This record gives sequence, structure tokens and C-alpha cells, in this order.
Amino acid sequence: DGKSSVVVGSSVSSRKREIRARIKQLEKRARVLQLIQATVDKQYAGLRDVCVEKRQRLEELLALNLVYDEVSDVEVSFHDG
Repeated sequence: DGKSSVVVGSSVSSRKREIRARIKQLEKRARVLQLIQATVDKQYAGLRDVCVEKRQRLEELLALNLVYDEVSDVEVSFHDG
């Protein structure tokens, strides 16, 4: 029947439009997510750098504290001796 093929063709083209619109939406969301991911990656790299610096500083402070303890022990020995 000619009518049914027109209806089927119409619903197919309608479905194609819906799918194209959905693909467009998903592509837009994907671009937004890529931008967000890039921002998160930059923030993570920055935090990692800060953590490395803090760890180095803590290690320096620990080493200085050990030297301070040794100096204090020597001073006590001099005063006691």
C-alpha cells in the first residue's frame, strides 16, 4: 500500500531527526565534560606540586629537628660534664 510506505518513511525520517538531535546534545555534553576534565587535570597537577613541596619542607624540618636534638644533647653533656 502506498500510504503505509509514506507513513513508514515519515516515521523513519522523524526518528533520524531525533537521533541526530540526540547525537548533537551528546556531543555538546562531551565537549563540556572534556573542558571539565581538563580543569580537573590542571587542579590535580597543581595540588600534586603543592604536596611535593610540602613533603620536601617537612623532610627539611625533620632533618633540622634531628640536628637540633643532637645539639641539645651535646649542650646538656657540656653542662653536666
